[in-house]
Amino acid sequence: MTGQKIWVIDANIILRHILIDLPEQALQVDKILQKAESGELKLLIPEPVISDVVFVLSQLKVPKIKVVDSVYGWISLPGVSLLGIELSIVETALDLFVDKNIKWSDALIAAKMLRWNYKTICTFDKHFDRITDLEKIDPRILNNK
Repeated sequence: MTGQKIWVIDANIILRHILIDLPEQALQVDKILQKAESGELKLLIPEPVISDVVFVLSQLKVPKIKVVDSVYGWISLPGVSLLGIELSIVETALDLFVDKNIKWSDALIAAKMLRWNYKTICTFDKHFDRITDLEKIDPRILNNK
């Protein structure tokens, strides 16, 4: 045996498994997951794939809590790891996405800021006010000085 194979997966792999909208493809994903669980494969999920999955499910009007449960389900599967992002950042972003009811991209920005100890964000978006550990600077204040 040549050792464990490593595959980077795209969002459509995760989406087929979650949505089962294309049953034949969903079945193929199940087989891939069995190989990952047995240790034959290691599956890596790049950071943009998480964003794509959240975006597509949100566009399909899947409730945020179900989106989060689906992502958590995938990132906790045996033989599955994240690529290019820390698990703690994804977990924080998922929590902010639901608990603070903000867009995924902003939740991801905030999670990275919190992890890397950046406290101030310059933005027009009011929903950053919901994250008490961050200070939001509205660029319009420059015109008032």
